[in-house]
Amino acid sequence: MEFEVEQKKLLKKNYTALKELGIPTEILDNLKNWIFFLQEGWNREIHWNYKEYLTNYQIIHLYWFIKNNNIESELAKNIEVSFKLKDKVQFQIKEIQPYKFDFYIHQKQLSKMILIDRFNMMYSGFDLDIVEKNQTQYKINKNAIDIFLGDKSPVNQFRTPRQVLYRCHCGSDYCGCVSTEILISKDIVTWKNIGFEDDEGVSLENNERNIKGIQELKFSRIEYENEFKKYKNKYGI
Repeated sequence: MEFEVEQKKLLKKNYTALKELGIPTEILDNLKNWIFFLQEGWNREIHWNYKEYLTNYQIIHLYWFIKNNNIESELAKNIEVSFKLKDKVQFQIKEIQPYKFDFYIHQKQLSKMILIDRFNMMYSGFDLDIVEKNQTQYKINKNAIDIFLGDKSPVNQFRTPRQVLYRCHCGSDYCGCVSTEILISKDIVTWKNIGFEDDEGVSLENNERNIKGIQELKFSRIEYENEFKKYKNKYGI
């Protein structure tokens, strides 16, 4: 009974988001159908199956919705196995102020995870921030996106093969920056040794700015690439 009450509240709170994700109203409007769907992944009344009607990106997004809400679900277990999501973390690009962005890991702002202020001048240089040209056209850093997606090799002013995540507002990496290695394989994108970089090298801890580095983050390549695709589509690339 308690589980049903929790699910009813969850559906009410997230109804629009789940509908936009592609879940049919026949499932969302009926608590029993929703609970059945969480275990089986389909609806017998309308012969709807998530594998047939949702894209891979939508399926992974659904998986994170279930996991982030701590729902015991056979559907989530099946998705985890099918898409090799074990030991992966959720990756999102979110707008935090008009035309200002940050990466989110399991719905937590990456800059806060590593203990920096995204809008402190020392870290406010962020390659995905955009400059509005007019109401329909925007100036963005396509080169940085190509690097994040593995289409170009990362390089910074220290001439190391690392992509800068946060740099000084002046644009100079020599002021010290936060950077990462990017490794891309068939199914996985890995950010490795996320830490403070200056002309003395990279440090994950005990650095002069007390940045809390992260040794490794692994993302589903499908989700990772689709987040950048959404970003590019929204701003007309």
